[in-house]
Amino acid sequence: MNRPEALALLEVLQAAYPRQEVTPTLANLYCSMLADIDAEAAVKAVLVHIATNPYLPAISEIRSLVAESAAGVPDADQAWAEVLSEVRRVGSYGVPKFSHPAIAACVEGVGWRCICLSENIATERAHFLRMYGDVKKRVVREAKTEERLANRLRREGDR
Repeated sequence: MNRPEALALLEVLQAAYPRQEVTPTLANLYCSMLADIDAEAAVKAVLVHIATNPYLPAISEIRSLVAESAAGVPDADQAWAEVLSEVRRVGSYGVPKFSHPAIAACVEGVGWRCICLSENIATERAHFLRMYGDVKKRVVREAKTEERLANRLRREGDR
């Protein structure tokens, strides 16, 4: 994201959060810290943040939303719904297929047959959700690292 794009993004944020003053120092910080992020991804992240949060986003929040989007990890409720759908589709002896490896990893951790044959599915759901939160954080962290490396290589290639 170049400086004019970052400043345009800050104008959107200023309009959405008029009580928060965007000083020149803050603008410079946002511009420098978001320079390695794709502008379109940053705009999408900011729009999500505006729709769901009452306060100006920290730079780390924007970066996290961009990385989460890039990683393509479904939220926990969507992931659990996908697990239940596969339980109905293939049963305990079938081979489930999931949209993201994070879901498959958590199902493997809890145990496919345990989920399918559970007499108290709320317990399996709780285990899955706890595990999924950790796995999702790791996937997003890895996406952040990959994005930084790719952007650094891109910048060095432009020189």
